[in-house]
Amino acid sequence: MGCLKAAASKRRLAEGTVRIGPVAAIPEVLRGLGVNPAKVLAEAGLDLSLFADEDNTLSYAARGHLLRLCSARTGCSHFGLLVGQRGGLSSFGLVGFLVRHSPDVDTALRSLVRYLHLHVRGGVPTLEVHGDSATLGYSI
Repeated sequence: MGCLKAAASKRRLAEGTVRIGPVAAIPEVLRGLGVNPAKVLAEAGLDLSLFADEDNTLSYAARGHLLRLCSARTGCSHFGLLVGQRGGLSSFGLVGFLVRHSPDVDTALRSLVRYLHLHVRGGVPTLEVHGDSATLGYSI
């Protein structure tokens, strides 16, 4: 895990922030729904160039505001779900890479919980394993 720690130390997240990665599809989804992404992002106080690098960060509050605004401007109440559909493990950066290449589900989930702080600050992941069942949780 030395490489993961070294990469994380290059870009520490401030408390209450999250990488753009999981919502990087916002401009694409806006375009698909016939809405100009630059206009909506500007209304939210953001620039379209923020979405050029999935490692750029955004506060939880700004992300929530943006998603609400996108939903309102498109008239699509499930806008966030459309954005999430376009994501995958790659949207979690190095953490997603580690999870994808884990030897089994147990290791993948434990790695996700252990290293998610490299992707997002301000939330707490939990994992409870009972026999052959696991419950993954996340609290902001």
